[in-house]
Amino acid sequence: MSGGLVGKEAWCIHMPSRRLWLPTQSHSKKGIKWAASMTASSCPPWDAWLSLHYQLFPKISYGLAAVSIPPTKLETVFQSIYFKSLLALKVNRNITKLFCTLPYKFQGIDLPNANIEVLALNFHLLQNYWRMKSSIAKLLK
Repeated sequence: MSGGLVGKEAWCIHMPSRRLWLPTQSHSKKGIKWAASMTASSCPPWDAWLSLHYQLFPKISYGLAAVSIPPTKLETVFQSIYFKSLLALKVNRNITKLFCTLPYKFQGIDLPNANIEVLALNFHLLQNYWRMKSSIAKLLK
């Protein structure tokens, strides 16, 4: 896979001089589209929160365990999506990153932390397939 895109299933394009990360571009488009549709709709903030946790986050986090994305790049993509969606969630956009990811009981707004979620998905993958006799287990060992 040198120099070109094999198909829509290809996760990254390897070029001699640089790498372009396709999953982050598609995640960003999905998240920005969701944020625009939620901002334009007359959906109450509670329903927007439910949609964020049960529709948007599973949609953009699916398959992240199988891809190796630099944490800073992943954090940048998710922070841009969160910034655009805060208006639909009726939260001040000037909130700091710390308060975005803090749980409710510590007076945060409990947005999912993408890097922690990817780490949990990787541990789950290892735990499920480590002692199996499948091709995935052979790749993990």
